Parts: sequence; C-alpha cells; structure tokens
Amino acid sequence: MPWRNFSLPRLCKIAANRKTSGKPTLRPIDTLMERLDGLQGKASHFMARCPAHDDQRPSLSITEKDDGTLLLHCFAGCGAGDVVAAIGLSLSDLYPDRPHEHHGQPIRTRDRWNARALLLTLRAEATLVQIAASDLANGKTLSPADTERLHVAAQRIARVCEIAT
Repeated sequence: MPWRNFSLPRLCKIAANRKTSGKPTLRPIDTLMERLDGLQGKASHFMARCPAHDDQRPSLSITEKDDGTLLLHCFAGCGAGDVVAAIGLSLSDLYPDRPHEHHGQPIRTRDRWNARALLLTLRAEATLVQIAASDLANGKTLSPADTERLHVAAQRIARVCEIAT
C-alpha cells in the first residue's frame, strides 16, 4: 500500500481500525486511492489521473459521501465502470460493506418497489371493487367469475398495503 497517498488523519484511522479488528478495514476511498496516481486534494474530495485513458494531469474527480459511497467523474468522459475496471476493481467496490447483523440478529433487507406501479395497481383494483360495490348496491348479483376476480382484487390490495408498510 503506497502510504505516501494518505494524509496523517487517514493513516491514523487505518491504524485505529487495525488495533480494534486485528486486520485493516479499508473504506472504499482507501482501496481506490492506493491504486491511483497523481492524487491531489483532501478531506472527502480528490482529483487523480484517470487510469482508463492516457492522462497527463488529473481529470478524475473522486468524492466520498457521508455514508462512504464514492462518486467518480472523469472530465475526459470515461465511465465509472471503465475507471474501476482499469485498476482491477468493480463498481461494487465504490460502496462500503453493509453489516449483515445488528446485535446478533440478521438485518432484514427490503425489496425495492416501484411506487408508481404500486399506486397504479391499487387504483385499478380499487376501481374494480367500486364497480362491484355499485352493482351490488343496485341489486345486481355477481357472477362466479366476477366474485373470483373481486377476491383477486382484495388480495392484490392487501399485498400492496403489505409492501407499503
């Protein structure tokens, strides 16, 4: 690891991590910085020579967000995937490791859902329920197929509510 690229506060953090865990726990910024040349900057924003193209002066902007995630931007136009691939990393290396446990219990991950799709589903199923309720209020009877479809609508509405909470 080329320690010349690290400021004294960063070296102290790495040393502290070694003391508490017995092994270095490098953040994404540390992993990236050890592989780049021409580093300039401090705190959470750096410039470096882009490894994805023949760079004579720093054109790669590196910003570390509060959660440890890295943002890369090459002013010459290289994509982040090309930049990390050129130094033997992947895009996932730009994100900090997420803990798998909290107080010994596994952390439940939530699925990401498209809010617009959920609302459209809810609207369609609610419309169907409204039509069925209107028919029943006017003395009409529902066919077995309509009754079955009404049950499906109720299940879908319940599922949307479950997902939303």
